[in-house]
Parts: sequence; structure tokens; C-alpha cells
Amino acid sequence: PQSLPPAMAYGDYDGDGDQELAIVNFLGSGTNVSVWGLSVVDLSGGTWELFQFDPADYNAIVELSLSSTYDPEADLITLQAGDASLQLSPAALGYPGLGPEMEASLGHWIFFTTNGDAIEASFGISLWAEGMPAEGVHAAMLNANVVYTGSAFGLGDFSFTLPEFLSSPHNRPLPAVCCGEGVFSCPFPP
Repeated sequence: PQSLPPAMAYGDYDGDGDQELAIVNFLGSGTNVSVWGLSVVDLSGGTWELFQFDPADYNAIVELSLSSTYDPEADLITLQAGDASLQLSPAALGYPGLGPEMEASLGHWIFFTTNGDAIEASFGISLWAEGMPAEGVHAAMLNANVVYTGSAFGLGDFSFTLPEFLSSPHNRPLPAVCCGEGVFSCPFPP
């Protein structure tokens, strides 16, 4: 098993004028899996208190926010989260004819980053239908702002991005890598 050290960054993540410490820790990885966790140390009032964005909580928020619909005339799947949407072709994903059965769910890529006084999250979104591999196909990244209130977490301002292999001009399967500026750490090379 792979072990990576946590990464830390200071910022005023709850907007109270005091600095907090965001800690992103590596929870685990495996074949096509990379999961990072988020904690915030609140330093207000001369003491510190640790708050964790529990994986069960962000999983539930993503699952409740994410939906998918299929348009048989256009042969397109539309992913929706909040005001964000993304249309995908089952054929471009390598599964022509499975569009009506495909369902979207939280995938196996979870990253947290900081950007100034903001914390951002990226979640892999998988599509699955009977006849596909058990893990489905990595179809999109759902990006969100992490809302930290000083004692609780939430997600908002959703947006979608395509994995690298779907936005590649040659449409060849490449690893979907989410590392870039502002990303704490990533076990996969960019």
C-alpha cells in the first residue's frame, strides 16, 4: 500500500478573519483509486479544534446532488449537479448502445485543493451499466467549492470537467489526472 504525507495550507476558510489550517491527508489508493481526506484546524479564540469533512458526508452530498438522464434521439447522457451540466456520448466512452442503462455515481478519485482562502474538491464521476466492468467508466470530474462554516462542511458551485482521455484530440485512453496548480499532492504524474 502507498503512503503519502499530509499536506497543509493556511487560509481564512470560514471568512471569520482568523486563519485556519487545512490538512489534506491520503486515505488510500488502488487500481484506478485515489482518495484524499480533508480536515480543518480552527485556531479561533486562542485554542484549536479539529473538524473533519467525513467521507460519508461528502459522498452523500455528491450522491444527492448528482443526476443523469439519457436522450435517445441524440444518444447523449447528461450529467447534472446544481446548475452545472455535461453531455457525454456513450459511444465516445467506448460503450455504444448502453446509454439508456448507464447510471452516474461517485467514482474512485477524490482530491482537495486550496486556492487562497478557498478549499476546492474534485470528485471522479463514473458511469455504469450491466455488461460493463464493475467499477464502470471514469466519465467526468465534478468540481465544487468546499463550504466551511467554522464547524461544518458542505459543497457548492458545482462544475464538470472531462477526463484527459475524453478531451484528447486523439480520444485515446489516458489516465485521468487531476494534478495541477493548487493541488496539494498527487500520487500520479501529470
